[in-house]
Amino acid sequence: MSANWFKEKSWSISGNKANDSKHLASTNTIIYPKSTQDVAELLASKKEAAVAVVCGGHSSSNVATWACFSEAADKDDSCQDDNTIILDMKNMTSVTVDNELMEVTVGGGSTFRQLAQVCADAGGALPIGTGDTVGVCGYTMNGGLSGYFGKRTGMLGQRVVHMEIVLANGTVKNLTPESSGEDGNLFHACLGAGSAMGVVTSLTFRWKQRHPSVPVEV
Repeated sequence: MSANWFKEKSWSISGNKANDSKHLASTNTIIYPKSTQDVAELLASKKEAAVAVVCGGHSSSNVATWACFSEAADKDDSCQDDNTIILDMKNMTSVTVDNELMEVTVGGGSTFRQLAQVCADAGGALPIGTGDTVGVCGYTMNGGLSGYFGKRTGMLGQRVVHMEIVLANGTVKNLTPESSGEDGNLFHACLGAGSAMGVVTSLTFRWKQRHPSVPVEV
């Protein structure tokens, strides 16, 4: 199962390192959470595991393979199931819209194709990426910047008004720009830290009204 998963993702992984058959042999811990609770229970029970998060799979950072390869290098062996976990968020792709507040909430596995369609239907504008298979949360948490839309609306992370994140010990945090103390620091630290701070299970963005002359391609 995992070998097929890596091969399917290899088109989007820098250097196609996923094709290394030695490491594919015993990598079997690909998990598909369906809820925040699933993620929290997993992290709480696997505190010593190396975890990588995939929320679309369109990535040049190799996060999905380095969790495996770093463990293997330490042991001079192929990946060990008990110490390596890849979270594929493809089952958490909900998109909900609040037209009154001009907000959209996306699940941890949602892609830009989904978000672009919502923006088009609502007449909203967000500085989204132009690759439709890119994961929204991964793009946002890694400091994604749209060359086309960014000039008008800034970075996508600047439009986040709510974040649900699961920390390494399984604690679920709900953070906003108004969060104070450690939660406030965590909110701002997450925007650019990738999955280093935890697993983001949902993000809420506040869009701007799109000018009628600005096209939206979906």
